[in-house]
Amino acid sequence: MFNFNPTNNVSRRELITIAASTFALATISPIVAKAEEAIVSDAIMIPGSEGARCRWDEAVRQAALQGEPVYYGLDNGAHRVFPDVSRAIGSQRTVSASKNLIIAGLPNTIIISANYGVTSAGKISPFNWAAIYISAGRIISSNYNRAILDGGKTNAIYYHAEIRDVADISTYVGDFYCESYASFTGHFY
Repeated sequence: MFNFNPTNNVSRRELITIAASTFALATISPIVAKAEEAIVSDAIMIPGSEGARCRWDEAVRQAALQGEPVYYGLDNGAHRVFPDVSRAIGSQRTVSASKNLIIAGLPNTIIISANYGVTSAGKISPFNWAAIYISAGRIISSNYNRAILDGGKTNAIYYHAEIRDVADISTYVGDFYCESYASFTGHFY
């Protein structure tokens, strides 16, 4: 507690000023801090994003252990082709995987699609593009990273996307992870 002995030289008026200032800082600062926080980032994080980042980190680790490449900062629909000496057999296909979420109180489906072929050695090549879609609302911006796993038989795709809700009021930010396989199937985690 406070020691009120005469050697402190604090007047009654100064003590009241100190107490009032302390009270003001204790009650006003959290409100001001919240306002500054809202100004800095008004986007709402989509649940499950942390899990997607963890899965991506594990995919990057696995690719490094297997000596496989990782590609960063790819754009939606950029139709990037990563050459492989093997020739693709059959037709190329678009494989989609989806996940249901609640965004802005409404049910939503996030879909990640990838277009690729499969070589005679059973590897994914060429990988042409990946894209992300949403059933309600719209994707404002997105980019993806891709890691090759399992000797080229699996492609891990990690998306970061900004999404506007249906009412065009709020912005949501999300991270999503899915895998596409040489069997022309996919799984969204």
